[in-house]
Amino acid sequence: MYTAQDVMTRNVLCVQEHATVAETTRLLLDHKISGAPVVSADGKLVGVISEFPLLELVFNPDLRKQSICDFVTRELITVTEHTLLSDVAGIFLEHRIRRLPVLENGHLVGLISRSDLLRYSLEAGAEVAEYLGALNLYAN
Repeated sequence: MYTAQDVMTRNVLCVQEHATVAETTRLLLDHKISGAPVVSADGKLVGVISEFPLLELVFNPDLRKQSICDFVTRELITVTEHTLLSDVAGIFLEHRIRRLPVLENGHLVGLISRSDLLRYSLEAGAEVAEYLGALNLYAN
């Protein structure tokens, strides 16, 4: 069926765990993205950083030099490449998050954003839209 691997971005822009707050802010701005996974040198997911916590940090000169690892969100919802798209859509709707890391053995292998899922549903055609629509994701 339709799974996360059909939708995910494989070449994910990541922040290295030892990057500073200022370096991370610059990276997000330069690439015009609102957040990114933070990974260790061996590719393990450490957390996710987004614009919102950075807003609190960039105006403090002392904090701008600190490691981004001190400020990442560590309690994450993640999926695997084999997670059904219906489950991915349900996670986005239930938790109102913007991105889902895709992991294999703790290592980041991809990322799915809400726009990735929307784009795929349009590009893949009516069959995917019918599949997702038939699941009645809005039912409680």
